[in-house]
Amino acid sequence: MIGAYGSTVGIVSFSAAGRHLCKLLNILEVNILVYDPYVDEQTLRDYHASPASLEDIFCQSDVVTLHAPLLDETRGMITAKHFEMMKKDAAFINTARGAIVMENEMIDVLRRRQDIYAILDVTELEPP
Repeated sequence: MIGAYGSTVGIVSFSAAGRHLCKLLNILEVNILVYDPYVDEQTLRDYHASPASLEDIFCQSDVVTLHAPLLDETRGMITAKHFEMMKKDAAFINTARGAIVMENEMIDVLRRRQDIYAILDVTELEPP
């Protein structure tokens, strides 16, 4: 992928960080998909974003960025199946919490699929 114009960015969790990122992305004319079961569709339309399932985000996005809080329901939410769904040359960015991602599963998929990328600001055990 050369440049951002026309690409698809998937935002997981539309908290304050996800909303701020969405505002920044809007100037780049990218397609924005959001997975957040607690946000209504009108709010997403106000941000020029579209609702999507977690699976659709991983299947359709050139970049998936994770901003979810660590809760019982988000712990281990991102699994190998999500990474296996990613488009060729897609990237996953985690700036949320490491425990939301099944890191061993992610590593296994990244070893098999060298056409996808993971950028991790956080890991479950720090330092990694």
